Amino acid sequence: ERVDVKKIIEGGTTKYHMNGTNNSFFDKIESAYIASPTNTSIIDGFVNYIIGDGLVDVNGNEVTSYISNDDLNSAIHDYKLQGQCALQVVYDYNGNMRRMYQIPVKNFGVNKENYLDDDPEGYGYCADWSNTSKNPVKFIPAFGKGDGKESEILYIKRSCKINPIFALPDWFSGLQYCFMEEEMSNFYLNHIMNSFSVGTIVNINQGASADEDAMDEAERNIKSKLTGSGGDTVMISYNDNKENATTI
Repeated sequence: ERVDVKKIIEGGTTKYHMNGTNNSFFDKIESAYIASPTNTSIIDGFVNYIIGDGLVDVNGNEVTSYISNDDLNSAIHDYKLQGQCALQVVYDYNGNMRRMYQIPVKNFGVNKENYLDDDPEGYGYCADWSNTSKNPVKFIPAFGKGDGKESEILYIKRSCKINPIFALPDWFSGLQYCFMEEEMSNFYLNHIMNSFSVGTIVNINQGASADEDAMDEAERNIKSKLTGSGGDTVMISYNDNKENATTI
């Protein structure tokens, strides 16, 4: 039996499927690209590899006559980064394709159809989904769904069993490591900017334990509660008594 998706996804309260609240998951993916120099280098390298020497039209037409190199590169970059990309297809008055323009996928919501396996009739475009009152949503038909003269959206995405509406990038499993790399950078930068100095001293005035592993574990637990990637460097000092506590 086919399941009516409008009854189970987002409560049927909006006309479009969102990739996270106000399409925020697209921004999270983008943040992981910006935060991690490793991820940036890998994605940019793959994009250059995919582009190669450019596209060739088998019909003999010049590719740049209907899509610029910048739009082509941006579309491929969006596809590698987000796992999907979108192209606006513009027609002339005779219904012939005139031009294609890349538009970031984060600007599109997918039109809700009655059933999950139905192809969307179109997409909602919004410059900022977090403020639709100032940025009205415009419906644009999907490629092949228009009247042959109005603009259409060619939406290309990877197959994704986890999310049939939106794709996940092929590097998704490394997402948390991208943010970990950012936090490590914050930690070391903060340490350098503080001239490698100790910002906080925690004195434990009960003497040092003979069990070094237990002391190391206690120190890690204390620091995990007192610091973050941008927090001060904490020094743990074990003292025989209060009079011998470390002071500055």
